[in-house]
Amino acid sequence: MLLCINPLYTLPFRDRWRMKRQDKISGAAEIERKAISHIKKYIGRKELFEKCYSMLSAYPSMASIWNIANFAFLGDEKSMKKMAGANEKVVLNGTDAVKSNSVILTYSRSSTVSKILQGCKNKGVSVICSESRPKYEGRKLALELARKGIDVVLTTDAALAFMADEADMILIGADAILENRIVNKAGTAPLLTYANERNKK
Repeated sequence: MLLCINPLYTLPFRDRWRMKRQDKISGAAEIERKAISHIKKYIGRKELFEKCYSMLSAYPSMASIWNIANFAFLGDEKSMKKMAGANEKVVLNGTDAVKSNSVILTYSRSSTVSKILQGCKNKGVSVICSESRPKYEGRKLALELARKGIDVVLTTDAALAFMADEADMILIGADAILENRIVNKAGTAPLLTYANERNKK
């Protein structure tokens, strides 16, 4: 069931990997998978430098993309495969961490978070998603979860703090994890600050 607290519109669909244009809808893990799939085709070929340069120009702040480029120049496909598999461990650990019948609030869209929530379907969880303007990636996540039979409330970004009071936990993805902070969509910091003040996990 999908409960909308705002009209729902169709998101633009991208059917191909554009190296010179940043994908602002897909989550970091999705971008990594696309990058690995794309760049592996050029390992050992003269076009590799150009393709890596284009990829890094599109995502200069994503450390994982730099790692993929380094692995490509080293011809290290084994490390690429290991990197791709690491996300599955995150999904398993995340699914285990979610308690039954929890109300979970999430912001923006992370493919990893989406998989965790889908894995919690039998735990009776319900999810609060925000639209995540201006690209509306939160709407895409809400549709994904609703189609899997998970109860979803779709709200506006402006109502996030109000909706956070209804949640048992907040679950978000990250474009990068630094020593003492994460990099994610604008608006994440005030949401987490608000949640921390109210002892949300």
